Amino acid sequence: MAPPDIAVQNPPPTALSRRQWRTGPERPKRRPKLPDPDARHVLTAALRSGSRVIVTENIKDFPAKVLDPYNIEAQTPDAFVLHLIDLAPGTVSAVPQGQQRCAVSPHSSIRDIIGRGLLAT
Repeated sequence: MAPPDIAVQNPPPTALSRRQWRTGPERPKRRPKLPDPDARHVLTAALRSGSRVIVTENIKDFPAKVLDPYNIEAQTPDAFVLHLIDLAPGTVSAVPQGQQRCAVSPHSSIRDIIGRGLLAT
């Protein structure tokens, strides 16, 4: 369940039959041309799940001119986390605090946890 301060719109269906997967309403009329044809499955998964963001380090593989007609944006992990912080700062700041409580070393600081890469900054 989403935290109360994050609005969830149009949650994706939990299960699709094979036929629904191939013929659903978000299916592109033609195959999108991506710089890397091997990345097409990522766009297809985003379309089928109702996602509005593809989080990737390979931004060049998902140009805006290809994604814009589908109302999808490609973001780096850093940009995605910064957008989450803008949307729900309290919820995002609670993550490293929760990780601190569960850390192997109970004396780990939040700075130590972030520095170890458990939360990218």
